[in-house]
Amino acid sequence: FIIRIDTSEGALHALTRKVVEAKLEEEIQGIGGANIALKMLDDHVHIIAQITPNAAVDDIVHLLMESSSELVSGMGRNEKLIWQPEFGAVSVSKSHLEILTKYVETQEERHAGGNINETLERTTSAE
Repeated sequence: FIIRIDTSEGALHALTRKVVEAKLEEEIQGIGGANIALKMLDDHVHIIAQITPNAAVDDIVHLLMESSSELVSGMGRNEKLIWQPEFGAVSVSKSHLEILTKYVETQEERHAGGNINETLERTTSAE
């Protein structure tokens, strides 16, 4: 998955991002999924997860958005996590999993250098 974040009210603090990453991982595990890689940047998050074949991607994305926004709101910090309504999802074969995992894990360097994969960064409206 890739889910976009609205940064109009400022980016989240690095520690808050780590807490949100842990919450996203917890939610994926809570629906019976397996986390493979997750990296949150200021304006989006990439998640590689193994989910059950009958899981609705739209429902999962909305669960992740709602639970993480509620978490940040309840932290008592002057921060908000506002998700944009766009997200993207692709299926990945086992043969490409290692490459994609490395892509997610090196997000900061890739974006800083402008070395991104348009397919993996593409989103469409969830509304």
